[in-house]
Amino acid sequence: MAGGAAYGVGTYFAGAGLAAGGAAMAGGATLGAGAAAGMAAIPVVGWIALAAMAVDMLTGGGLFGTAGKVQGGEAGLNVTSSGATATEGLSIKGKKPLFGGSWWDWKTVDPSQQAKDAATAFYD
Repeated sequence: MAGGAAYGVGTYFAGAGLAAGGAAMAGGATLGAGAAAGMAAIPVVGWIALAAMAVDMLTGGGLFGTAGKVQGGEAGLNVTSSGATATEGLSIKGKKPLFGGSWWDWKTVDPSQQAKDAATAFYD
């Protein structure tokens, strides 16, 4: 949540700074004067948000965390005296916020009808 807020604030103030710099240059200012006007238009909160965005991007999501990405998967066949069932699952990894390390999760996926039919055929 904090990451989304920082990105929203930083993007807003970066856009305001670019607009102010562009307006100054359109008024006949040089590139350096336009850049100075753009930088002056960004308040302290905007600079803090931009710095947080930069740290998060440079650390690959270490500051605000990341969503999970699939690392691998597994398919299985369970055979019991009452029948056979197909199973499937995915291993997911992401980053915790504030440099808290990685998190892992396992998501069980409903097997396809084709896999269920193959398990039944194998048992029969």
